[in-house]
Amino acid sequence: MKVRELLRYEIWSKETSRKILRPVGKCLKWVAIVSGVLIVLIWIVYAIESHWLTNGEEGAGRAGLTQIEELEKLIDRNCSQFSTIDSKASVSVSVAAQKAWTIRDHTVAFDLWLYHTDVEQIQTNDLLEGQSKLMMQKNHLQWYSNPKLEGKDRSLRREELQILRTELHKQLD
Repeated sequence: MKVRELLRYEIWSKETSRKILRPVGKCLKWVAIVSGVLIVLIWIVYAIESHWLTNGEEGAGRAGLTQIEELEKLIDRNCSQFSTIDSKASVSVSVAAQKAWTIRDHTVAFDLWLYHTDVEQIQTNDLLEGQSKLMMQKNHLQWYSNPKLEGKDRSLRREELQILRTELHKQLD
C-alpha cells in the first residue's frame, strides 16, 4: 500500500473524540462540583474551629486564669498558701484542657498550661536558689552572683508572664 492510499482512511475522527470525551467530561464535571463543595465545607469548618471559643472552655479558662494570677502574686512571698493555690490552679488548668473542643479551645488550654508552668518554674527556681545560697553560707563558701544580670533575668521572666497573661485576657475577653 502506498502512502496516498493510507491517508484516505480516517483512523481517528472528531466524532470518535467526542464519543470518548463526553462521558469523561460529565464525570469530571461532577468531580469538580463535589470537590468544590467539599473545599467550601472544609473552609467553613476550619473557620468555625479557629474562631469559636466554646462556653465551657471560656468559663474554665477564666477560672484557671484567675487562679494562676493569684498564684503569680505569691511568687516572691514564700508562703504556705502557694502550694494550696498551686493545686487549685493545676485542677483548673486540667479542667480547661478537658473542656477544650475546638482549635481555639485547645490554644487557650495550652496557653493556660504554659502560664501555670512558667509561674511554677519561677517559684521553684527562686526556692532552689535560696536553698543554694543558704547551703553556701553554712559551708562558708563564696556565692558568685551578678546582681545586675539576676535583675535582668527576673525582669525578663516577669515580662514573659505579662505577655502570656495579656494574651490569655485577649482570648478570653
